[in-house]
Amino acid sequence: METQTPIDAHGVTVKLQVTYCLGFQYRVADVQGKFVSMTTKFAKRVTKELRSLAKDPLTGIKVEYGVDLQHYTAILEGVEDTAFEGGVFVLSIVLGDAYPQEPPLIIFQTKCFHPNIYRDGKICLDILQKNWVSSYTLGSVLQSIQQLLSDPNPDSPANTEASSLFVDDKREYLRRVRECVEASWI
Repeated sequence: METQTPIDAHGVTVKLQVTYCLGFQYRVADVQGKFVSMTTKFAKRVTKELRSLAKDPLTGIKVEYGVDLQHYTAILEGVEDTAFEGGVFVLSIVLGDAYPQEPPLIIFQTKCFHPNIYRDGKICLDILQKNWVSSYTLGSVLQSIQQLLSDPNPDSPANTEASSLFVDDKREYLRRVRECVEASWI
């Protein structure tokens, strides 16, 4: 059975070609012709979250639709009156097949000097690990990451150098953060 299924994401209708349906599993071709499998529950949940973000945009956060319902790019702005003010940070988002039962994989693509962000861009945030619950949404997670920039947790360091400077040499920490903020403009 082949049909065209429009999925509205950020006000853009994306056509996905359903090649077969077996129970609640769908195999669809994305906009690039790559086949992905997903459950109807997954597709409905993600589409609902994207519609919500399009209808009620979050301050300083923009989510751009990727090549399929599992891949996105987020643009996170540093919050005003914080060390990260003026920063523009690009994050990649991958929603695994088990989303929302498992957290998304979110990685900073823009270099970010922060106690809770690994040098490779991975994020040390409890809700992206052991404290994940399926009621969290992309929006709530991105807001938490934006808040984390402003309020680091030096007791759970991913970047020990940034954590040490945050605790012991705030002036040098702020200088290094400013460097990464200015580099984010490029």
